[in-house]
Amino acid sequence: MKWITKRKIKKEKKTIFVVGASKGLGVTHTCLCLANYLHSVEGRKVMYLEVCKNSSLFEMVEKKQVIVDGVKAYKYMGVYYVLSCSVREAEEIIKSTDVDIVIDVEDYRGDIKNLMLLSNKKIVVASMQAWQKDNLINALRHFTNLIDIKMLVIANKDKRKNKKSEVSNLTLKPIPQIDNPFKLDERDFPALGELLA
Repeated sequence: MKWITKRKIKKEKKTIFVVGASKGLGVTHTCLCLANYLHSVEGRKVMYLEVCKNSSLFEMVEKKQVIVDGVKAYKYMGVYYVLSCSVREAEEIIKSTDVDIVIDVEDYRGDIKNLMLLSNKKIVVASMQAWQKDNLINALRHFTNLIDIKMLVIANKDKRKNKKSEVSNLTLKPIPQIDNPFKLDERDFPALGELLA
């Protein structure tokens, strides 16, 4: 009699870098959606890195810290949160852990080149509204000098899907309209899956 053993097939580590062309466009909301999608839908171990000076998420997470892959984090609804970390700390965490990582970057003008290089998906959240166009162009100029961006997500209710941008050769996609990143609905899955594809 032969014994059949099951081997676990190791999934490739996903590192998703998300930054906004300006503040208030939904970067944190998008990152929360992506992290919770990876955990709850794809069944992956996920760490959320918030690269900023002052976190707005401390109120959300419980005060109890846990250690995951040698990193102190807050666990909330299955996702591990590392809040208010520096770029250097984020780089070390990415290099030293074997979990999927969603990186919420506060400001694109910082020293983030290495974070981008360590990421296999780069998303810029921007708005095509007339009063936001200068922010978008400045962000694109900044990133063009650093590395190719794979996707630009538009933060408005514009219905233009997969059209070429007039400011670059990037594919524009509407930002997913999701009410609660902690209670994802099956209708949210295709848009989030497309962002990660």
